[in-house]
Amino acid sequence: MSFARVTGLHARVLNCLQTILELESDLERVGMGDDLLEEFTELKDIMASTDDLNLRESDVQRIERATASFLHELEIPLALRKKRGISSRLQ
Repeated sequence: MSFARVTGLHARVLNCLQTILELESDLERVGMGDDLLEEFTELKDIMASTDDLNLRESDVQRIERATASFLHELEIPLALRKKRGISSRLQ
């Protein structure tokens, strides 16, 4: 798939998936990556085949809301684990 040529609904879905996948290394670094490893693999597979998805605006809006919710849910655990990691290295 040529990501440069993706537009519209598919581009919005790809943006959501890419945003989540960009967290993979951060989650691994704070010890949460193993729990989500299988899901990250599945997201990568979905990204490779988004051209085959028949998307509607309501589908994309639901994916965008779920992405925002997921990011919100990770905000505090990631911040706390990063803070603990920094404070333990300083001691």
